[in-house]
Amino acid sequence: AAKGLVLTTERRRSWFLSRTWLPKRPSMHAPVFSTLSVDSTSASSDVRPDGQVIGVLGFGAESQRAGLVVEAVASLQDAGLDAALTLIGAPGPESPQAAEWRDAASTHGCLLTFTGILSTDALERTLAEVDVFVAPDASGPEPRRTTLAIPLALGKPVIALDGPERWSRLVESRAVSLVPPVSAKLAAALRDLLSDGE
Repeated sequence: AAKGLVLTTERRRSWFLSRTWLPKRPSMHAPVFSTLSVDSTSASSDVRPDGQVIGVLGFGAESQRAGLVVEAVASLQDAGLDAALTLIGAPGPESPQAAEWRDAASTHGCLLTFTGILSTDALERTLAEVDVFVAPDASGPEPRRTTLAIPLALGKPVIALDGPERWSRLVESRAVSLVPPVSAKLAAALRDLLSDGE
């Protein structure tokens, strides 16, 4: 019953728009900062995994587009790219959210790994090994997500799905690569970034 009371961003927006008698007030959100104090050079690992790593940090939100991301990565793997999709941190590999990602990976034939819940040191090492992060939230890259702030603070390339809550300034400054929520577009953006030596 409690789960039914939790509204996703899209459902919350729809709920407010349907209540025409509620006052309309402009609102602003202060962007959050990285909750992890990491120096990308000191966190680098001596042992790199084989191939390239595409990371998703925190995959527990209801609005995550698991199927779209898995399909995009599977298409790159089918094309011969040596890349693995890694789901980092909470809620862990035994969660219902992990089962959704696992089912999508099975459907599309995608190589998928989970780190599980990590200590700070292990998280730092894992984040350093990621080549490109994907922010797969259907609402877009919001300023209120630490899972977006952490890879940006590390200077890692981030691809975000476009959505109604996107932070325009983030996109205008080209801090993230924004793609429409289409697997082929995400695959193309991933291919471009993974093949770019800089």
